[in-house]
Amino acid sequence: MFVQNDFHWRDVLSMNRGAHTIKTGVDTYYDQDNTIFTPGLLKPGFYFLNVFGFAADNPLYEYDFNYDPVTGGPPFNDYGTRVTTYGFFVQNDWKVKSNLSLNLGLRWDFSNNPTDKTDHFTNFELGPGTTMQERIAGIKSVHVSGLCADHRIGYFAPRLGLAWDPTKKGKMSVRAGFGVFMDRMPNQAWTGQIANPPNTANIFADRRNPNPPYPLFALGTSDEVPYNVPLPGPLPLGLNPGGGPLAGLARVQGLDPALRSAYAENWFLGVQYSFAPNWMFEANYMGSQGHHLYTQINRNRYAGDALDGTLDRLNPYFAAIDYTDNNGNSFYTSGSLAVRKVYSNGFSFQTAYTFGKAIDYSNWNSTGSSGIFAPVFDAWNYKAQRGLSETDTPQKLTFNFVWELPKPNTSSRIANGFLGGWEASSMATFQKGLAQGVYTYGADYNLGGQYYDRPDTPSWGNSKSGLSRSDYMSGVFTASDFPVPTPGTNGNLGRNTFRAPGYAQVDFGMIKNTHIPWFVSEGANFQIRAEFYNFLNRVNLATWDTNLASGTFGLATSAWTARRLQLGLRIQF
Repeated sequence: MFVQNDFHWRDVLSMNRGAHTIKTGVDTYYDQDNTIFTPGLLKPGFYFLNVFGFAADNPLYEYDFNYDPVTGGPPFNDYGTRVTTYGFFVQNDWKVKSNLSLNLGLRWDFSNNPTDKTDHFTNFELGPGTTMQERIAGIKSVHVSGLCADHRIGYFAPRLGLAWDPTKKGKMSVRAGFGVFMDRMPNQAWTGQIANPPNTANIFADRRNPNPPYPLFALGTSDEVPYNVPLPGPLPLGLNPGGGPLAGLARVQGLDPALRSAYAENWFLGVQYSFAPNWMFEANYMGSQGHHLYTQINRNRYAGDALDGTLDRLNPYFAAIDYTDNNGNSFYTSGSLAVRKVYSNGFSFQTAYTFGKAIDYSNWNSTGSSGIFAPVFDAWNYKAQRGLSETDTPQKLTFNFVWELPKPNTSSRIANGFLGGWEASSMATFQKGLAQGVYTYGADYNLGGQYYDRPDTPSWGNSKSGLSRSDYMSGVFTASDFPVPTPGTNGNLGRNTFRAPGYAQVDFGMIKNTHIPWFVSEGANFQIRAEFYNFLNRVNLATWDTNLASGTFGLATSAWTARRLQLGLRIQF
């Protein structure tokens, strides 16, 4: 069960003095993150290398079976995280001249040290050494009162904006801006800080390990808590020198006690020009660079570990060591051109063309902060993943219009009632496909203990262009196109060098407005709406399967929404 209470308070004081409008304020965000996750720890999971292993009840490994490593009782994973984020700012809107305005601002943002109401927080105590690999090899799981003992509070974020009309006639506007924007630490960074030893042992039973426990494929005897799923055994009680359970290798999660706030530098330059009455042309350039982005990577692995047939790991006392720090960076730049007609004489129109590029080290094509958990091929060669982001869309063209059809020039009330009051509208989007990369979830090429790796580059190169929709449906590539790397090494195929199918959709709507004088004393408007989504019924294929271990690799097996019609009636008075 997940229960969260958020308390947000802010206050702003404004003062006008001559050509200056000065604002100052405070912003506080108090987060109470209360969870009862213990029942979720009572159901283990199994990973089968293929369907044959599943048919033989022979899993490669068993994960997420949990118990108290000291007492042998049930695990503990209920917690109440408390963290407060503070923000203070001062801003000056300065009217320098009649045609020139400046916006000057400065923010100070920081969070306090996250604590747990139940006092069950754990974190890592890094071992000795001059390199991070050496320190991971000697890491310990220990109880802590707060997660970020070395947290920083000196985060100052300047802002600068400009608006200028060089014509002094209100026909042109030049706008520019630059700002630094902080990103508070996400709750996902510490959701595993309770389910660590000594509170809980999360054992990873792997057939590849030299010593037991080995996976036990069995079902629970009850569908209610505690489910009674038999665990691999016997399980000796106690803790090893790293603070892990004696029974086996536990997966643990922790974060850098000096974890910094991620931030983005954003900039913008745009020009707007009214070249005719009610018509405007606009050209914009914008960019963003993310710094110290949050990443959570299993650091207890390295390429070539299992070359001798045994998975030794850097630290012998744990399985995966999921370490959260600030490894990530990103870069985005784009330009756009737009023409817009303001609604007049019953017609408005807008079209825009956008081009850009998004680059990062790891990401998921999803919203929120899930990118913190994006998979990584090599824990110690993270920057080798630099490439196009999964959200990269290089080109996009859109347009929309609203047209109030002319009323008939007739004295017939019937003709006016039937032919008048019609309104047409449309919105269309045409864009290139998202970036995609080829990988495998069914093999450990670099023998680092993780079944997520990339192959070598095909003989014909690392990308293909000019693919049609039929190509995606019949098979873009075959798995044999991608060579397997030398065992113990990383594949040299770049990240996200391919593209998903493009997207094109036209929506169209018709509205009929009819005045009804008898509904109420002042009359009313009766509206009939017919809206067509994907009006042309174009088949927009979804992304194609890029997992080499999948039976549908190279195929687009799904599509976005087909044509839909939505009808509506409304009376407005």
